[in-house]
Amino acid sequence: MKTKRTLFILLTVIVAATIATYLRIDSRIIEPSNIILISIDTCRADHLSCYGYSRKTTPAIDAVAKGGVLFEQVISPVPITLPAHCSMLTGTIPPDHGVHDNVENKLDQSNVTLAEILKAEGFGTAAIVSTFVLDSQFGLSQGFDTYNDQFEVVRYTSSTNERLGGETSRVANEWLEEHKNEKFFLFLHYYDPHDQYRPPEPFASTFADNLYAGEIAYTDHCIGQVVNKLKELKLYDSSLLIIAGDHGEMRGEHGEQEHTYFIYESAIKVPLIFKLPGASHHSRKMTQTVGLIDIVPTVCSLLGIDSPAEMQGQDLSPYLLEKEKSEEERGFYCESVTPLRLNANPLLGIRTNRWKYIHTTRDELYDLTKDPGETNNLAATEPHQAKVLESQLRERIAGLTQKDGSSSQADLDDESLARLRSLGYIASSNDEVSFADEDFFDLDPDRDDPKDHIDFFVQLQHATGLNFDFKFKEARTILDELARNRPGIFEIHMQLAFAAGGLNDHETAFENLHRALVLKPGNTVALADLGFIALKQDKIEEAIEYSLKAIEGDPGNTVANDTLGTISARKGDFEKAQSYYRKSLDVNPINAATHSRLAGVFALQENLDLAVDHYKTALKINPALSNARKNLGTILIQQGNIEEGLQHCVESLESDPNQPQPLNNWAWLIATSKQASQEHRQQALDMALQACQFTKYEKANYLDTLAVVYASLGKFTQAIETAEKALTIAGVEGDDQFKKEITKSLKFYKQGKPYSHK
Repeated sequence: MKTKRTLFILLTVIVAATIATYLRIDSRIIEPSNIILISIDTCRADHLSCYGYSRKTTPAIDAVAKGGVLFEQVISPVPITLPAHCSMLTGTIPPDHGVHDNVENKLDQSNVTLAEILKAEGFGTAAIVSTFVLDSQFGLSQGFDTYNDQFEVVRYTSSTNERLGGETSRVANEWLEEHKNEKFFLFLHYYDPHDQYRPPEPFASTFADNLYAGEIAYTDHCIGQVVNKLKELKLYDSSLLIIAGDHGEMRGEHGEQEHTYFIYESAIKVPLIFKLPGASHHSRKMTQTVGLIDIVPTVCSLLGIDSPAEMQGQDLSPYLLEKEKSEEERGFYCESVTPLRLNANPLLGIRTNRWKYIHTTRDELYDLTKDPGETNNLAATEPHQAKVLESQLRERIAGLTQKDGSSSQADLDDESLARLRSLGYIASSNDEVSFADEDFFDLDPDRDDPKDHIDFFVQLQHATGLNFDFKFKEARTILDELARNRPGIFEIHMQLAFAAGGLNDHETAFENLHRALVLKPGNTVALADLGFIALKQDKIEEAIEYSLKAIEGDPGNTVANDTLGTISARKGDFEKAQSYYRKSLDVNPINAATHSRLAGVFALQENLDLAVDHYKTALKINPALSNARKNLGTILIQQGNIEEGLQHCVESLESDPNQPQPLNNWAWLIATSKQASQEHRQQALDMALQACQFTKYEKANYLDTLAVVYASLGKFTQAIETAEKALTIAGVEGDDQFKKEITKSLKFYKQGKPYSHK
C-alpha cells in the first residue's frame, strides 16, 4: 500500500496541472467551495423521520434531505466505529485498509484519506470528533490540518470518554466562523446515539419510551445548529453537505442488544444524504444499493479530480446529477471479526439489492425483498444462489489483504484498551487475528458458529459494562457463570480479575490473571495487572518482577510503569518515580491517573508549582478524580491561593462528604495562613466543626485544630475550652509531646493571641 500512496501523490500532481481542461463537473451545479461531511455514530437509517420513522426525530436532517438526494439502501462494511470511519474516509473496505475493529488497530499511513486528497487540492482540512475511539492515535487524523479530539466537558460512559453533540456543534461553529472566507473540508462526528442512551432534556422526556430515538433527535438538533451557522455565514448554498451514519444498532434483534457482533441489516444499514451546492435542487430518493465506500469517489468526481484507482467505492454523481447510470447490480462487502474473540469463526458477507449472503461456520442466505428481517435462512434451499454470492465475496477479498505487510496494529496503552473494552469491543492485548490472503476466507473447522454464542457475548458485554460502572459484585456473578461454561476464554479471566480487584479480593484476582496467562503466555496486560495486584498485597518484589516483564514486552505499558513509579516513590527514589511516570505519559499524555501520581511525587519533593500543574492537567482530563481535586485544593491553600483552593476542596467533598481528615487539614491551613480573610476563617470553622462532629469530639488533634480556628477568629473563650478538652484526651492517650504543644497554644489563647508555631 506504500506503493499505492506514492503513485497517488504523483497522479495528484499530474491531475492538478491539467485540471482546468479536465473538469467533469456538471454545468447544472456549482463547484463546491466547501465540503462538510457529518457522521452520526450508531445510527440506524430506519430511526430517521426522513427514512420513514413514525415520529419526528430528525427535522433538521429532513430539511437537508428536502433539498438533496437521499439513498435508501446504504451499506456500512463493518458495524464498528473505527473501521467504518476508515472505510468512509478512504473509499476502501477493511481487508484493504487493514482496520477490522477498535482494539489495537490503527489506519496505516499508506492509506490515502479524503482529507489528504482535498488538502492536495488546496482545501483547508479540519475534523471534530466526539469519542476516544477516533482519537488521533488510531490514524484517522492523517491529512487534517486540525484534528480536534480533546473534549472540554467529558462524559464518561463506562469509563470511556466522549463529548456531547452540543459541544461538538459549538466547536464546529467557532471553527466555521474563523474559516468562513477559506475553501475547506470539515469532518464532523457525533457520538450521542451510542449506548448508553442518555439524551438531555427535553429529548429525554419526549422520547422516554425510546431513549435511542431520543439520542438521534438530540443529535439532529445539534446538526441543525451547524446548518443554521452555515446559512448565517452564507456558506450553505455553496457547500457540498453529506450526512451519513457509520453503522447501525441491533436493538435486541437476533439476540444482540448493541452492535459489533452480527452483520444483519440493523447493524450495517445506515443513512446517506447528499446536499449539492446551489439552492434549487429537487428532493429525490434513490433505491439503488450503495455504500459508505462511495463517498470519497463521489466527492472527487464532483470536484473534477481523480480518486485513487484502488478504491472499491464508486462514483455516485450520476445519481446526484440525474444522469444515466448503469444499473449493474453491485455486491457490497461487510464483515465482523468480533466472534473470533470467543473462538468462533468470523462473519464475512456480501449484500446486493436483493440478497444477503453470510459466510461463516453455517452459511446464511436471505432474500431481503421477501424477508427484510433476515429470519428465513435459504442457504440450504437456494444452494446455487449461495454459491454465486460466495464466489463474488471471494473475489471482493482476493488480493486485498495485507498486500505489502504494512502494519495496522496500534501501540495502545492499557488505559486505552480499557476504554475500548468498556464499550463492548472485547479483545485483549497481544491478540493476533490473521487476514492473510490464503486464509482470510477459509474458515477454521475447529471454531464454532457465531450464532451459537450470541447469548454468551451479550452476557460478557454486560458484565464488562458492570465492571466499569464499579458494580463488581453483579459483574462477578455473571462472569463466574460464564467461566464455568467456557473456561478457555481469556477475556473472562481478565474481567474476573478486574471485578475481584475492585472488591479487594486480591487472591482471586491473582488466580484469574494467572489463568489468563496460561491461555495467552506473555500477555503484557495480564503481567502488568499481576504487578499491580502484587503491589496491593505489599508483595513488592513480585510486583517489580511482573511489571518489568510487562515493560520488556511493552515499554510504554502504563500500568507497569505506574506500579514501578509508585514503588520508587515509596522507597524515596523520587527521580526514578518521575522517570517511570513520564514513560507512561510519553505513550499516553492524557492518562489522568498518571498525571495525578506524578503530581504526588512533586508534592513530596515540595515542588508545589509542578504538583499543581499536573493535578490541574489530571482534572482537566478526568474531572471525577476526587483525590486529585482534594490534593490540589490542599496545596493551593498551602500556597496562599485560598479562594481557588477552597473551591476544589468543596467540590471534592461533594463526591465524598465523609472526610474528617481533609476537613481538619484544610481548617488548620486556613486558620494559620496570613492570606486568609475573615470569611475564609469562618469557612475553616465550619470545616473544623464538621470534622469534630464526624469523630464525636473524641479526637485530640481535631479538637486542637478547632481551638486554633476559634483563636484565629478572636474567639478565645471557645479556643481555651476546646484546647483544654484536647489536652485531657491527649493525656488519656498518653501523647506527652502533643500535650506540650497544646499547653503552649493555651498560653497564647489566655493572652488573647492566636496560635503561633514560633
